[in-house]
Amino acid sequence: MSKVAVIGATGKTGSLVVQSLTDAGFDVTGLVRNPAKARTIEQFANINFETFPLESTSVSKIALFLKDFDSVVFAAGVADLSKHADVIQIELDGAMKIIEACEQAGVKRVVFISSIAASDRDFWYDNDYTRVYYTAKRTIDKVLERSMLDYTIVEPGPLVDEDGTGKIKIPKEAYQSAYEDFDFKENYYALKVPRKDVAKAITLSLKNDKTIRKTLPLVQGDTPIEKVIEDCL
Repeated sequence: MSKVAVIGATGKTGSLVVQSLTDAGFDVTGLVRNPAKARTIEQFANINFETFPLESTSVSKIALFLKDFDSVVFAAGVADLSKHADVIQIELDGAMKIIEACEQAGVKRVVFISSIAASDRDFWYDNDYTRVYYTAKRTIDKVLERSMLDYTIVEPGPLVDEDGTGKIKIPKEAYQSAYEDFDFKENYYALKVPRKDVAKAITLSLKNDKTIRKTLPLVQGDTPIEKVIEDCL
């Protein structure tokens, strides 16, 4: 059974990732900041968890823990993107710590949650609220691309707490919609995707080597996630 560590396992998306991976037969351990919160999450009943606040845990300590895992999912995030210090601490430095720890521990397979069209500054730079967040995401994506890790980057649009459909747009359509239909202020949810579908996409990515060193945009659409992974990456 493949062992997976999920960073940010008590978050809205992270807890769904834990559930999805567990349902798919992975041996999951959640790395969490608040163990008391972990104990209140129903799907954690049979899940191991370890307390690892990213801001205060050293890379060497994280690496020592991760050495026994087959893969790592980075699902940690900041809810209020206007708190720039938190964004830098978690989305940038925290993510960088996990990359460095994986490299030290010899864990090559990783999945990181980014954001739709993060690689293109022209898409997001003019929006004050998300600029620091997107800067962090783009930086981490570029570090992953230059690393020797077997990464998958998932790029969700705005996350919604709705039932998953299991279907997304193919990458070409997702990016086309980002540039033609989306507006940070006027039409923010044009690129929405349910958190459950993000969790499913991460699980499917870990089960299919076609996602290695690939970026998968996630926008709700009409094509099954499995088919997008198999035929469109």
